[in-house]
Amino acid sequence: MAAVQTRSERALNRVAIAAVLVITLLFLAPIYWITSTAFKPRNLATTIPPTVIFEPEISPFVKLFTKRSQLRAAPEPEDYAAAPWWERLVFDGGEKVVRSGRGDVQLSGYPNRFMNSLIVAITSTVLAVSMGTFTAYGFSRFKMKGEADLLFFILSTRMLPPVVVAIPMFLMYRAVGLNDTHWGLIILYTAFNLSFSSTATRAWKPSSRSCCQRPPRGSPRPPSFASSRRGTSMLSR
Repeated sequence: MAAVQTRSERALNRVAIAAVLVITLLFLAPIYWITSTAFKPRNLATTIPPTVIFEPEISPFVKLFTKRSQLRAAPEPEDYAAAPWWERLVFDGGEKVVRSGRGDVQLSGYPNRFMNSLIVAITSTVLAVSMGTFTAYGFSRFKMKGEADLLFFILSTRMLPPVVVAIPMFLMYRAVGLNDTHWGLIILYTAFNLSFSSTATRAWKPSSRSCCQRPPRGSPRPPSFASSRRGTSMLSR
């Protein structure tokens, strides 16, 4: 039977729900602002006070992926009519898409940079999580002297400001030929994130040691495979 709520309890529940909704909207407001700014034209994205109500455009994304140049004169009517819809958006903004000698659209540097970020992020994450898992399992499975000090030493590498090692890392990478390469960034991000990964994955410490420890003396031994098989055959008869 459902509990009967008093008038004050119902009012308190409504106030709590309203507070949760307000807090949720406050947390979602920056995400909405970033997303809406991506669909604003340039003249509305930098206005003070900010423009809240506007007509969204997709031309910023077209300009992000293509090379453009400033128009010195209005495009010819036949060129404007023959252009695809996305190129007309660039024409309307006073620019034109740069094409090669064969007429192919030249892409900007953004797709290559985005692919570089994906390669570095995915590879460094996989390496940091896998190596951190092995490190955490070693600390969880085996007891050793100075375990807390070693864990603090591993975690303390995360406290080092990156700007402190920026110049030494650049000089070292330039000496070994790793600057401006994927593997240079992968090694650097893996080294910085390994401490956090090993500390976070060590949360299964209690279950790891309890399942792998030997039973104390005098405790009943679990039945072996042969004895369980004989008992099964006797029950089947």
